[in-house]
Amino acid sequence: MDIKETVEELIKKITSEKDGVKKFQENAEDVVKKYLPAVKDNDQIKAIIEAVSAKIKLDDIKDKLEDAGIMDKIGGLFGK
Repeated sequence: MDIKETVEELIKKITSEKDGVKKFQENAEDVVKKYLPAVKDNDQIKAIIEAVSAKIKLDDIKDKLEDAGIMDKIGGLFGK
């Protein structure tokens, strides 16, 4: 099983579902088991949860920075 591919697949599924991210944050293990029933190993489930959580946090931080206009300012520093 390719964890990166699995994480990307799960992120697509939970972000396309209404309240999917909220449900994941409330009970990540159940969401993983719902969308990825073939994954049975607890270590794999934990790795997937950690990776998805990290991606969600990064996206949230990026959104907040963009809302504040900071991303444009950072891009300006590097001539972008």
